[in-house]
Amino acid sequence: MSNNINSKESNKISKADLDITTTISLIIKSMFLDIYFFIICKLFKLKAKFSNTDLNNNLFMKVIEIKMVGSNHDRRRQLGFIFIIKLIEKCIFWRNISKKSTIYFYKASCSKSYFNFENFNDKLILCGDSHVEYFSRINLVNTLGEKVIPKSIWLGPKTLIGFSSDLKSQHYLFEIIKRIKKKNSYLIFSLGSIDIRTTFGYLMATKSINSEEDFYDIFERSYISFYEVILSKIKEHYIKEMAFLSIPPVSPLKGINIRRCSYRKAIEYQKNVPFSVFGSPKERALCTKNLNNRLEKISYEKGWNFINNEKAYQSIQLRNNNIIEKKYSYDLTHITEPNVYSITLNNIILFFEKKNKSSTLHF
Repeated sequence: MSNNINSKESNKISKADLDITTTISLIIKSMFLDIYFFIICKLFKLKAKFSNTDLNNNLFMKVIEIKMVGSNHDRRRQLGFIFIIKLIEKCIFWRNISKKSTIYFYKASCSKSYFNFENFNDKLILCGDSHVEYFSRINLVNTLGEKVIPKSIWLGPKTLIGFSSDLKSQHYLFEIIKRIKKKNSYLIFSLGSIDIRTTFGYLMATKSINSEEDFYDIFERSYISFYEVILSKIKEHYIKEMAFLSIPPVSPLKGINIRRCSYRKAIEYQKNVPFSVFGSPKERALCTKNLNNRLEKISYEKGWNFINNEKAYQSIQLRNNNIIEKKYSYDLTHITEPNVYSITLNNIILFFEKKNKSSTLHF
């Protein structure tokens, strides 16, 4: 089952505004979180950063982060530190803190009757790569002050292809879900950006695949495997529904030329560059468009939930070609336009609200 944003419905929510209360609250909590982890590490002589092999300790920390600050992404826990740095820069160098700084959180308003807030309050969990950290930086508030506050579970710099066969990461995800104890939750995945930015070009440059179609085939099979695995486990972990959010527009960064990249250079580049980018923005944008169309078709045929978020992304694209315009991204990779967050959250809620109503009518 797929869904597009209805422009009339998306206009029922206000533009995203800075949420000062939430921002200050999370900055303070992140400071306490850092102090807490520092004390724990000193008392029990634990490493400041647990390795993935130390699963229980890692989970303990990540669950606390999600419960306290809403996400286990490193940037969320470092909010207090980032804020102090920016405050020092402002005091010493007179640098203004940008209205779209990564320390800020936002809110958008809507009417009480827009949707049933009780169905979604504290029940939306965005899961995937770093995009979920930013998409979860928005709250929807109605006229009675009721809020929908999403949480996010960052899986690390994961590809969809990698996650679909990574049993350890899948176990890690569901252990976190079990421990945060959110019954009747909605799990929304955002994956695929790193596959397009890195995996596609790397496989082409190393001659591991012969064409784009080979990559599309691998990606489709991985998507099916991923969806089937998650579906088989959601009921036992209090998840009411799951969905896949369409892949966001690509970075405007110029990547390494795939056709001129030798096997040795590709290996060296992938190994030594922490943030590798293969292919031109146009190549990656075309790949994104094709994959979203294919995933939406597969989801429709299998009756799976695919949320087409294309209209939310349109306002930040360079000439509407699936490439993020530079002014909407602080690092030329992640979206830092709050109105995209609010429309995306709105789109997710409306998708499930319509499905819930449809299920009730059929029942």
